[in-house]
Amino acid sequence: MARPKTFDTDAVLEKALDLFWKDGYERASLSDLLEAMGIQRSSFYNTFEDKRTLFLQVLDAYIKRVNDDFIIATLEASSNGRDGITKIFTDYITYFASDPDCKGCLLVNTQVEVAPHDAEVAARIEATITDVITAFADAIKRGQAAVTIKQDLDPMQTAQFLVNTLTGLRVLGRRTHHREAFQNIVDTALSVLG
Repeated sequence: MARPKTFDTDAVLEKALDLFWKDGYERASLSDLLEAMGIQRSSFYNTFEDKRTLFLQVLDAYIKRVNDDFIIATLEASSNGRDGITKIFTDYITYFASDPDCKGCLLVNTQVEVAPHDAEVAARIEATITDVITAFADAIKRGQAAVTIKQDLDPMQTAQFLVNTLTGLRVLGRRTHHREAFQNIVDTALSVLG
C-alpha cells in the first residue's frame, strides 16, 4: 500500500523549477532534484513518474506564469496597446538587471537545450511563441486604433520583431545583469513603435 503524499506539490514543483532554470534539463540530475525538492526517491516516482514528466510539468507552470499570466495578460489589459508593450519590456529590464545568477529565461533556455531533440517540448514552445506573437500583434492593432503606435506598421511583422527582441533579452539575461545593456536594446526596439 502506498503511503500518502506528505508534501506540497506546488512548493516542490517550484523548487524543481529553480533547479532546472539554473542548471538546465541535462545537468539537473535526479539526485540534485531530490535534494532540491526535499523528497524521497519513492515519493518522486509516485508523484512525477520520471524526470521528463516532472520537467514538462515545470515547463507548463512556467509558461502559464510568464507567458499567459504576465505577457499575454499584460498585453490584453492594455487598452492603448503601447502601455502593455512598454510594461513588459520595462519589467524584463528590472528582472534581468536584478538577477545575480543570470538564469535568463527557462523557456528560451529549454528552446536551445531540449527542443532540438524533443518534438513534444518543441511543439509546446512553438505554440507558446505563436500565442505571444498574436497577443503582441493584437496590442499593436489597439495601439494603432488609439493612435499610440505608428499607423504604417504591419502588426504581425512588428510583433515578430518585438518577440524576437524579447527573446534576445532573455538570452542576454544568461550572461549579464547590467541594466544599461538591456535599456539600450529596449529603447531601440520601442522606438520602432513611433
